[in-house]
Amino acid sequence: DRYQRRVHGGQSEGYECFAEEWRQEKILFFASHSRQREIYILAANFLQNMDWHNDPEIMKNIISFYTKARALEQLSTFYDACAQVEIDQYRDYEKALAALMESGRYLAKAKFPDKEEKAEALQNRIVLVERFVEARQKAKDDPKEMVDMCHALLAEPELDNSIWIGDGMLGIIRQSGGLRAGL
Repeated sequence: DRYQRRVHGGQSEGYECFAEEWRQEKILFFASHSRQREIYILAANFLQNMDWHNDPEIMKNIISFYTKARALEQLSTFYDACAQVEIDQYRDYEKALAALMESGRYLAKAKFPDKEEKAEALQNRIVLVERFVEARQKAKDDPKEMVDMCHALLAEPELDNSIWIGDGMLGIIRQSGGLRAGL
């Protein structure tokens, strides 16, 4: 078949073939049956251009293809992207934290240059998001502690890479207003 020749003939031609002529179902079928690392990676990369956040099946396939390809760095990066979507679109820091932890798990297993640098940056993000989640959980039980924790977070130099500064400020404003009303 001419599609298989194009895909097997070269990665870039194969990707163009995917992007131009094949529908998602055919890509999934072909990648599932190819048993080739490069095809798994190309398929997972292609699926990331789809609405993976709102379609759990696409997300499952992306994870499956990267896992089958043993592409741990890409899988780690995908989980990092998942975390960023949770933060940017949904302000769901608990889900973002879970995704960052998964990213760290795969990053620890991956082997590539600059791994330590990337792992350190990821660990810093995890710590900041954990602290923010903890601060938000204190809102009802200990609002003053929550305000103090948010103030401390806002002083962190790498905060803007981890949480929305406005979310930290909003927590302080809400709790400060509640503290004044209770006085």
